[in-house]
Amino acid sequence: MSRPLLKTSAAPSGPPASAPLRLNLAALTAEELQHLLGQEAAQRMMPEVSQARLEGRVLAGDVILREQEYQSQIERGWGRTPELARQLSGLRGELTRLGGTDLGVYYLPQLAEVRHLRAFLFAPDTALALHWSETPGSVRAPAPFLLAATLLRDRASGTAAVLSGTSALPFVPTQSEEIDARLYQGAAHPSAGPGLSHSGSADSGLTDSGSSGSGPAGTPHGSSAQSLPAQPLSAQPLAAQALLEAHRLQVARHGRGVRLGLVAGNEYVDWLKVFATVRQVNLAAWTRRGLLVEGG
Repeated sequence: MSRPLLKTSAAPSGPPASAPLRLNLAALTAEELQHLLGQEAAQRMMPEVSQARLEGRVLAGDVILREQEYQSQIERGWGRTPELARQLSGLRGELTRLGGTDLGVYYLPQLAEVRHLRAFLFAPDTALALHWSETPGSVRAPAPFLLAATLLRDRASGTAAVLSGTSALPFVPTQSEEIDARLYQGAAHPSAGPGLSHSGSADSGLTDSGSSGSGPAGTPHGSSAQSLPAQPLSAQPLAAQALLEAHRLQVARHGRGVRLGLVAGNEYVDWLKVFATVRQVNLAAWTRRGLLVEGG
């Protein structure tokens, strides 16, 4: 039986909720533009971006959603190709074996490409999403990727959450300084791609590319990159385990996470709250940076 349609709620710290928001490309760093558009497209656009900066004007880009809509899907055989189906089945099986509570598949209609995810909850404090694209014949969609998130109990240190991913896609624009966001290359067919356009290649090792709190995602900042045991891409289940271990280690460095799944039957609400909170924190940070502008 499918769950009702739910949306995340954005904090009222940005522009009025009545107007849509767009990304101001002129306010992005060169590295963020490269992640967002791909290297060649970013280079082609740089003259226009530079001119907009000189003139102090906005260069409107993609719409940034105030709320993310999740539509529950009836379970079926997922994967637009046999290879993708094999990858998804392997990752689902391993994430379940590692103790994840499978909360089902959701469709995100407001996104342009990677619209499907399978939600997992890992005791005691981690929400995880397995993302992929079902768009037939798509050449821009990345391979499946993982995103793990934990809210911290004590935010006195200035860190609200830990975010760990295997694709650069969720890390553009740069995450808030209140989020310890780390891109782990090689964990599950990473794609150095952006919100709506994706490019990049897989890496056979799991490498921490650093926090994106004060620098572009995937760029070491404040600590040296660390490598976990290399895993071949054919062994995605082992890579998923390595990502979870790396994520939990990073959470432990900050203290303890907010406990999830304490009330039976409330697991999806807990999962949604984690990602909604991360979104709220980011919207506030992007507004402070001047990255968000009102526009249709």
